[in-house]
Amino acid sequence: MAVDPSDQIERSLAWRRLASSLFGAVSEQLDELAGDAEIGADAQPRLGVYPILGVLGRGAMGTVFLARDEALARDVAIKAVDLRPGDDVAEARARVLAEARALARVSHPAIVTVHSVFEEAGQVHIVMERIVGEPLRSWQARQLRRWREVLEVYLLIAGGLQAAHDRGVVHRDFKADNVLITPEGHPQVIDFGLSALTEAGSGEPAIVGTPAFMAPEQAMGAPAEPAMDLYSFCLALRDALRICVGAEDRGSGGAPIPAEVEQVLDRGLETDPSRRWPSMRALILAIEGAVVTTPRERHRLLLLHRVESAWIDGVLARPGDDGALLSFGSALDSARSRARSQPSRGGARTRPSGAGPASMGGDGSLVILGAAGAGKTTALLELARGALAAARGDPESPTPVVLNLSSWTHHARRTRGLDLERWLVMALRDEYGIPERIAGPWITEDRLSLFLDGLDEVAPAALEACVRAIQAYRREHLAAVLLTCRSDTYEALAAAGLPLGIGAEVELRPLDPDTVQVLLERSGPTLAGLRAALADDPALRSMLCSSPLLLDAAAQAFADRRMPPLGASSAEVLRATIWDAYIERMIDRRPLDRSARAAMLDGLGALARYLEEEGVSELWVDRIQPTWLGCRRLRALYASLTLAAVWGGAAVIIALTLGLATTAAIVIPTASLAGAALTLSVATYLGLGEVRPVERLTWSWAAMLAGSLMGAGRAALVGLSLGVVATVVWAVGEGSEVILAVFIANFILYTGLFTLLFIVLAGLVGQSPVPQVIPNQGIRTAARNALRTALITAVVIATPLLLSTWIGGAPSPPPGAWSAEGGAGASPGVLRAVSLWREDPLRFALGVQACIALSLGYVAGLLRGGFALVQHGALRSALSLSGELPLDLLALLESARERALVQRIGGGYRFVHGSLRRHMARRDPTGPARPGSP
Repeated sequence: MAVDPSDQIERSLAWRRLASSLFGAVSEQLDELAGDAEIGADAQPRLGVYPILGVLGRGAMGTVFLARDEALARDVAIKAVDLRPGDDVAEARARVLAEARALARVSHPAIVTVHSVFEEAGQVHIVMERIVGEPLRSWQARQLRRWREVLEVYLLIAGGLQAAHDRGVVHRDFKADNVLITPEGHPQVIDFGLSALTEAGSGEPAIVGTPAFMAPEQAMGAPAEPAMDLYSFCLALRDALRICVGAEDRGSGGAPIPAEVEQVLDRGLETDPSRRWPSMRALILAIEGAVVTTPRERHRLLLLHRVESAWIDGVLARPGDDGALLSFGSALDSARSRARSQPSRGGARTRPSGAGPASMGGDGSLVILGAAGAGKTTALLELARGALAAARGDPESPTPVVLNLSSWTHHARRTRGLDLERWLVMALRDEYGIPERIAGPWITEDRLSLFLDGLDEVAPAALEACVRAIQAYRREHLAAVLLTCRSDTYEALAAAGLPLGIGAEVELRPLDPDTVQVLLERSGPTLAGLRAALADDPALRSMLCSSPLLLDAAAQAFADRRMPPLGASSAEVLRATIWDAYIERMIDRRPLDRSARAAMLDGLGALARYLEEEGVSELWVDRIQPTWLGCRRLRALYASLTLAAVWGGAAVIIALTLGLATTAAIVIPTASLAGAALTLSVATYLGLGEVRPVERLTWSWAAMLAGSLMGAGRAALVGLSLGVVATVVWAVGEGSEVILAVFIANFILYTGLFTLLFIVLAGLVGQSPVPQVIPNQGIRTAARNALRTALITAVVIATPLLLSTWIGGAPSPPPGAWSAEGGAGASPGVLRAVSLWREDPLRFALGVQACIALSLGYVAGLLRGGFALVQHGALRSALSLSGELPLDLLALLESARERALVQRIGGGYRFVHGSLRRHMARRDPTGPARPGSP
């Protein structure tokens, strides 16, 4: 009968421990008495390349061994997963490997890190981070803990479970015993429920997990779903909080647990999975919302969530990077975190990124330096993730906010004399939805810690102003500032006399070539081609070791294929070759037909060129501006489309409403001329230059009073133009008295109505603080605001008109005017219209009033968001007609995101790295990148 390899290793380890304790140094002479011929008792037992040091635990799924990774000088835990015998063992083994690989791609501090997976003697072995800590249950029972402390730990755990769910991994056996608390107080979820995949034989659904914490549907053998983990989590948290309530009863003090928290957990414990919270993320938000009490706390909580969602979930977790490789990037991150930093230019030595607060300056500030692709953004976000956890646990801790400094370029073009405080207010407003009245005091009181990425990505023309603004901010504020910058840019700034004034610096060194070789060798035949290329090409090896991101891209691009020989190619050609292969591999993961493939590459290339020309690294679809139109022909097309769309909308409204009351002879010229007058008025008032979505409306009496005089002047101009239109349409060929009466009546009417309209709109201030949490949200919100404003204005204008008709009756035309006998040459169409007016005055009055009310509503909607909507549509249409970009730009970006070519940051997008963006910008629309082209 075959012997379980895990049992063999355990017996060997037990014998060695016994011999050592009984005989000390002579134990080596007695090893042969172990009687284990298969392992060899005279040698230390090994699994793969790992020497086994001991047994950490044994459970239903298998044995967990303590082992040593000699190549990378670290202890690891190796789980030997037991696969039950049966007909589908091979299939079960494949599924275990698939889930282990999925878990290996989960990047979250509350989830145990999986380093690699290998098979030996028909058994699957999962190499994991070695965690030193105590079970969560023991941590809870060891002393009386306040409920906020317990809640903080569980919320970190919930974030880890959500990260696993995002990768398609369900724990299936969550409970306090499957969480370890490190000596530093950080939770680590362990023992993910791979056992559900190890069942073989009958094909019946496997019922796995701990019955006391098992969701009802899980106990009935339902397929694994995230809702099962959510149920188990809520059950464990409720039990933990009840212990805290008991502690309060025994006098531990502190505020009582809000009743809303219990209500949130009750929903998570619903028997029907569809009635629970839709995700762990929704549960986290609900719990956090249940414990805040003031608007300021709610805004702070909102900012924490949006920073985490945009940057930690959107960038650090590397969504979409679910290729077949076993988290080669995670191995690189681990190796990079051990890279030693250079001495700072101030003389002090600093520790590498991720080493903790001790590596920063006295106020927590830090500059992270390195070459392109060295991992500066990753290091910054790892520090930001730690700061987020601290801020969630301590309301008095500074709130971390992550921003990309390339947006300085965007704001600097709009604002002269921009300082960092003002930029922060605008960035918090535009990207996180924090109102200026909240953001301003936060900045003044140093309640924020700033994580600023990409100083080197600020446009050269704005870089000096940006650096001086950072210097001024540092002199006036105590808040921590952490930023990233390429080493060459940083040195150039220092040489130009522009030091940042941040004392602590850390420079990410290149990876050790020996470490890279170990990681490649452990990948087996998958990366044999890349391994051979590195061995044969010192220049390629040097370049990839200096850029972990490019090395990871090369690993994904040349998995299971040989890298073509490049000879004595330049670094630029090597980089272009890698990125071309990476793009090809990422697209092949979700294949596209030839036309769709070409459209994606052309569209991404155009976007990259626009971003390079604008000097920014992030794309917000609702912030696309006419400056993207590179030639006069496209700018003329954009202006024509905008004006035509506005005129068409006005003409349709006027034609439909007047058509209910009069004839085509009146409707057509009135709609054409009045529509043109309204269009020119709106375009003159707002301008065709910048697209400015109105995303939020607030009322201001001061703004209304300040805008009253200007509004009256503009209303007089509009009334004058509409009075002329009415005279041309209705009084041509009539006597001078009729002409004058028509002009004066219409001038007074429209001037009065538009004065009221402009005064109200002056008080209805448009702002843009809606958080960009979904793509193109600014335009969508502007559309809703425009429709809302138009409807309200139409009702407000129509009400007095209808009341006057109801009280005074419908007006009739003057008795002697517009008659065949008394007219001086009125057209037959006008005479027919007047005849209809005389026959049915009420119908005519209602039609005209509807025309006036809806036309003014249309204008109001344009002035409060609608015009930006039209501009945006015209701009996108012009770019599409030119062949530069597809009309459905969001579909292009989401398709690229699924293929790990771009990342989504809240409502914006960015290429996975600036090097890829620059490569795409140089790419020929019909071919590969053009090395050296701008």
